[in-house]
Amino acid sequence: MVLGKIKKADKLYIRIAENINSKINDGTFKVGDRLPAERDIAEQMSVSRASVREALAILEILGTVEIRVGDGSYVRQKIEDFRFELNKIKNFSLYELIEARSYIEGMIVEIAVEKATEEDIIELKKNISEMESILDDDEQVDRFFELGMEFHKKLAKVVNNEVIVSIVSTLIDQNLSTTWKLLNKKILSVRSAREHQIQEHQVVLQAIEHRDREAARKAIQMHLHHLEDLLTML
Repeated sequence: MVLGKIKKADKLYIRIAENINSKINDGTFKVGDRLPAERDIAEQMSVSRASVREALAILEILGTVEIRVGDGSYVRQKIEDFRFELNKIKNFSLYELIEARSYIEGMIVEIAVEKATEEDIIELKKNISEMESILDDDEQVDRFFELGMEFHKKLAKVVNNEVIVSIVSTLIDQNLSTTWKLLNKKILSVRSAREHQIQEHQVVLQAIEHRDREAARKAIQMHLHHLEDLLTML
């Protein structure tokens, strides 16, 4: 067994990442080597594949590994002081972020159904229109990602409560979680994923326009749960 079971401390995906990093440092895995498949790592460590996926994302951000979609994860370099490098970035579990957003944004869209003005609706439509205008441009993925985040921030502003706006901005700010930013952009590199995001935003907006609280909540939660599903497929 190359990778052993891990001890309890910190968040699970951080412990997994540190374990893998230690095996790189002790020479078990050398620069250029392909790491075991996610399934194998999960079995060896007795953890879920989702946790392994988050751990590998952390290691890619730190520059330790390179994740090649459809091929696997490869060792790029050694990082001797894992904890020191980790402290340079802020990371929350992706699934915790999605869960938190689901609760908060579900409440927000219900309020938006009651409070949204014609001007608010126009602003949200402009946002979606700009996303549509760059849908086919693979060079504009960064901008598309930013527009997606702006849509959710604009929704929060409709509530007209600065505390809620601040909470939502913190949750979805692309600088908050480097992992979130990295994986989102990987998802959005595929045109069909960008198109689907636009469609989901349109469904949310339509529910708000129709003043349908239940439909609005379901639409935003389905949108966020779909994102979670996409993350598990990376």
